[in-house]
Amino acid sequence: MGTLTERQDGCCGALLDFARLSDPRPSVLLMGAAGVGKRTIARAVAVSLGLDFVDVAVSGDPRRVREHLFGSPAEAARFEVGQEGPGDLGMSRPSLLFLSNLDQIDGDLINDLHRALTRRIYLDPSGVRRIISDDLWIVGGLTVRRNCSTRVGPEHWLLTGFEFRIPLPELAGNAALSSLVGSILDDLKTLKTVEPKAIRLLESLPHLPENCRSVRRWIEAAANLSSDCDVLTSAAVEAAMKGDLRWLLYRMPYRGVEITPDRVDRWEEQFPDDLRATAIYMLGLIAERYYIGHPKYHSVLQGFIDRSGLPARCEVVFCRWQHMGKSAERVAHTLRNQANWSVVGEIDLSMPATEWPRLERPQHFIVADDFVGSGDSLKRILERQDKVPQLLTQYPASDLSVFLVAGFERAIRRLQRSLSVFGSRARMAVDIIYNESDRCFSETSLILTDPSVRESMRQYCERQFAFLGPNMRLGYKKIGSLCVFFDSVPNNSLPVLWFDQGEWQPLFPASGLGQVGAPPNETRAGPVAGPPG
Repeated sequence: MGTLTERQDGCCGALLDFARLSDPRPSVLLMGAAGVGKRTIARAVAVSLGLDFVDVAVSGDPRRVREHLFGSPAEAARFEVGQEGPGDLGMSRPSLLFLSNLDQIDGDLINDLHRALTRRIYLDPSGVRRIISDDLWIVGGLTVRRNCSTRVGPEHWLLTGFEFRIPLPELAGNAALSSLVGSILDDLKTLKTVEPKAIRLLESLPHLPENCRSVRRWIEAAANLSSDCDVLTSAAVEAAMKGDLRWLLYRMPYRGVEITPDRVDRWEEQFPDDLRATAIYMLGLIAERYYIGHPKYHSVLQGFIDRSGLPARCEVVFCRWQHMGKSAERVAHTLRNQANWSVVGEIDLSMPATEWPRLERPQHFIVADDFVGSGDSLKRILERQDKVPQLLTQYPASDLSVFLVAGFERAIRRLQRSLSVFGSRARMAVDIIYNESDRCFSETSLILTDPSVRESMRQYCERQFAFLGPNMRLGYKKIGSLCVFFDSVPNNSLPVLWFDQGEWQPLFPASGLGQVGAPPNETRAGPVAGPPG
C-alpha cells in the first residue's frame, strides 16, 4: 500500500488483522480528525482483499440515506423473501460498505443502523426482515471534532454496535507531511520533487491535523498548475489554496458585494511573506465558522421572537443603550420589522432617567445587540442604578428581555449574573456562543494552534495597529475574534479585517464598501466601527 503515509499503512495493517479474525468479518469503526484518511484506508484495504468498495455518507437527507442503505419501496417490491435484499445492506457480492460521516447521522436512522450492526438484519421499506450477507463487511468512519457540535460523539450508544475501534493518529511533523504530499503525488502518478519551501508553507498553517483533506485538494490543484514543471513549488501550492478559497467567498458577501479574489490578493499582500498563508487560512475559517450571513441572522432573530414568550401584538418598548454605535439599533430595527409586536415607545438608556419619556403601563422592555465580546458596555447599563435598575423600579409591573445574536461565553456569564438580581423579571437569549478557543491569541486557540505562528501574527497586529492603543490592536479588549456579519464587523474582531481609517485596506471595512483600486478612505461613507462590545 505504497500510496499511504507510514501511519496510514499501519492502520491498514490493523484493519486487515480484524478482517482475518472471523467470518463474517467483524464491524470496525475508524475514528479520527477530518481528513486523516479514514476513507482512504478503508478503500485501500478493500482493494487489497479484492472487495467492492461502497461508500455511503450517512449525513444529509435521511430519506436519501435510508434508500441507499435499506432500498426504496420500488426496489423492495422486486425482491422476494429469501433473496438478497434491496439497498446496499442487501448486497450479496463480497463488498466493504463504508459508512462515512457517522458524527452527523440523522437521529431517525440510529436505531435501524444499530440493529444492522448488532444483529446483522434490517427491515426493508415493505417491513420485510432481511438478513445481511456474511460477504458484506461494514466499516464506519467517525470524525472526531474539537469544539464543534456533532450528533454522534465517540461515547454515543450507536457506536457500541461496532465490534472494534481503530483510532487514527493525526498528522504530525515535517516527515509525516512530506510523506503525505509524496503519497498524494504517487496517487496522481505525478513524478515531481517537492520544493522544501512548499512543505514549510503547509507546516505554517494552523490546525493542519484537521485539514488533511484540504491538503490533498491543494496538492492536486498545485500539481495541475505546475504540470509543465518537475517541481511542486510553494507558489503553486499558495495559488491552489487561494483557488480553493474562491468557492467559500461566494458564501460570504459583505453589504451585498462579493469578496472577489482580487480583493483577497490586495488584502493578503499587506501581510509579511511568512504570514500570508496564515491570513488566507484565517479567511477560510471566517467563511466556514465565523461568518453570520443574512439568512442565519434573520433565522436567529426569528428564533428569539418564537421563544420570547411575547404574544403577537403585545406592547413592547425598545431600549437604546449605545451612545455611539449602530449595531444595537440595527438589531432592534430588524426585530421591530420582523416581530408582530406593537411598539409603543423607545427609551434611551444612555440619557439621564429624568429625560426618559413617560410611558403608560409598559409591560415588556427589550434590549438587543448583535455581538458581545467583553460585555463591559452592556454590563454597565444593566448594573448602574440610574439605568436598567431605575427602569424596572420605575415600572414595577414590567419585565426585560435581552436578545444577543452572538457572544463570548465569559461575557455572557457576566451578563447573566448581572441580570440574576432581577429574578424572573429579566431573561437573556443568545444563539451563537463562542469560547476561549475561538480567540486568535488565547493559549487554547483552535484558530492559531501553533504557538510560534500565533505569536508571529500577534506581534504583527500589534505593530501594524500600534496607533490604536493597547486595548484595540487585537480587537477591543484584546478579544481577537474573527466574527463577521453580512453587513458589519464587531470591533472585538481583529482590526486587520475592518479598520479603514488609514492606508490599511480591509476586506470588511467598518464603513462603505472599500472598493479595490480606490485610494484609502476615498470610497468610504457612513458610520465608523461601532462602540466597544
